[in-house]
Amino acid sequence: QDLKAMRQHVSDEFLDAFMKGRDLYLAGHWEQAIEYLRAADDIMFETIMDQGYMNEEMNEIRARMMDADDAEAEEAHLRNEMGDGPSRRLLAFIESHGGRPPANWQGFRPLTSK
Repeated sequence: QDLKAMRQHVSDEFLDAFMKGRDLYLAGHWEQAIEYLRAADDIMFETIMDQGYMNEEMNEIRARMMDADDAEAEEAHLRNEMGDGPSRRLLAFIESHGGRPPANWQGFRPLTSK
């Protein structure tokens, strides 16, 4: 029951974009993977917002902010926090390599932390 509740915001559209991005990442087609992983991250954030999971937080941010620029920055920070973690991790790794897989890419990377 709890698992169902935790996954209720995971749409078929998200899963399709994420799995395509993941498969392209594993195959070493990182330029294409970036497009799908960013799309997956956007879909996740938009779903969370559309379904009202963050309404309270967004209303609090807007109420605290006097300056529109500050509100936008805070909203961008929240977007960063509430996107899809796995997509963001893969994107960060890809970007840390300049968007191109290493010459010896074998479809995986060693995990360096727990």
